[in-house]
Amino acid sequence: MNKELIHTRFAKNLKSYNYAVINLDNNITRAEFVRIINNAFGYTKAAKNVKFNDVEKNSWYYNDIAIGLEQGYINGRSETTFAPNDNITRQEVAKILTTIKNI
Repeated sequence: MNKELIHTRFAKNLKSYNYAVINLDNNITRAEFVRIINNAFGYTKAAKNVKFNDVEKNSWYYNDIAIGLEQGYINGRSETTFAPNDNITRQEVAKILTTIKNI
C-alpha cells in the first residue's frame, strides 16, 4: 500500500470521526486510533477472543481491538494489557502504518 493511499484513507476517516470538532493538537488513545484505522481501511473481520484484562466485552472498543488483532497490525502493551485509554505514541503509529503497508 503506498503512502498516498494511506494518507487519503486516514484523512477521509478523520473527517467522519465521532467528534464534532477535530483538533489535531489533541492526543488520540490507542482504542481511538484502532477504530480510525479499521474504518479507514474497511477492516471488519474480528478475532474470536480478546485476552487483555483491561478490554471488557461490553466496552465500545472491544470489537475494534478484536479487528486490529485479527488484521495483525496491533498488539498489547503486554500479554495481559492493551492499555486502550493510553495515548498512542508516534512509534506505535509508525509501526501500525508500516505493518499495514506490508500486509
